[in-house]
Amino acid sequence: MKRFLFVDFWITGHHLEFIMHLVRAKVKYEEEQAARFFFLLSPEVVTRYPELNALDSFFFLSSEEKRHYVRANRINASRFLIDKTGEIAFKNNINEVIFLYGNEVLPYGLARRFNYTFSFIFFQPPFREIPNSFFASIKKKFKERIYFFLVRKESVNQAFILNDQTCVHQYNVKTGTHKFMLLNDPVLPSLNLAEPLKDFDSGTRSVFGHLGSLDRRKGTLAFLDAIGRLSQEYLSRSTFIIAGKATDSFHELIVVEIEKLKEAKPVLSIEYTPGFLDDRLFNELFLRCDSIVLPYSNPQASSGLAGKAIVSGKHIICPGTGLIGEIVAKYGMCNLIKPPDDLVTCLERFLDKKYGKINEAYRNDFREKSNPEYFIQTLISHV
Repeated sequence: MKRFLFVDFWITGHHLEFIMHLVRAKVKYEEEQAARFFFLLSPEVVTRYPELNALDSFFFLSSEEKRHYVRANRINASRFLIDKTGEIAFKNNINEVIFLYGNEVLPYGLARRFNYTFSFIFFQPPFREIPNSFFASIKKKFKERIYFFLVRKESVNQAFILNDQTCVHQYNVKTGTHKFMLLNDPVLPSLNLAEPLKDFDSGTRSVFGHLGSLDRRKGTLAFLDAIGRLSQEYLSRSTFIIAGKATDSFHELIVVEIEKLKEAKPVLSIEYTPGFLDDRLFNELFLRCDSIVLPYSNPQASSGLAGKAIVSGKHIICPGTGLIGEIVAKYGMCNLIKPPDDLVTCLERFLDKKYGKINEAYRNDFREKSNPEYFIQTLISHV
């Protein structure tokens, strides 16, 4: 029975979501004697799921180790990640290490001789970056060359790219390998049960949701600004849900901006749920939404939230460029933020029922490939 060690020292966004998909599958795989799963994780995980601490196949950094990791420079953080992983892998006769956030294997991983084989998920590769200067072009090529050097190491089995087959193909061509592999974002099966959006009664309020990690990069302030620029007539037909984890200072900024909006727009219906969203709370809020609003400042990457919206048949508002724009445009039921349509226009168009229809063939294929079992099999089947 193959023994896998899954490593991730973070818990936000994709991190905890990927971890919990694997934790849920652990019992099934071990009962069937298909594989044994081990985990090396951040101490915050056991704070939220204390029952994991009693299991012998879970290892957690101490609070002091996590503080050291967070405060260290990139080289020392990378060295600690690799050495700590090697220690656990050796003691537990691990066949394959899988770094769920492989970006942090660098830069120390370039010089290190590994005593274990590993694969990693490569988040936001520079493939779709559009350099705006000669220096930016050189920087992009340099970042790619570093990863190509790492991937060519004998100790590396696979480098997984999220949701971008074009990037996978091009990187395999450039490295002369087949080590880059497509990995689809997993979506909880419960979201498959959601009813796709149907024509809604214009006499009721439509619900716009902006969920998950909240910060400037995710477009949280852009969303609040757009709400403030909607007319009273559109606001009277809308409810806005903002929910998720933010830094303390950004949370305070959100609270201030919402209070300003409420004072200026008495008809406004807005709900703010700060903090970590567990599966139950996330699903509860997500399933209430008619439209998922993702006004990201960096559209070059994909989006787990966009994937959830596609699976559950929600309308999506997001940038019309980059990987996220490409994926959502194929899905069809969307309004894309691109000239001449800004975010305000997209909100208005949805309320006026001016949006595309679902491409059912694309959605069905997407649902199949976003099954957590498909995700896990992709991660471990190459060993």
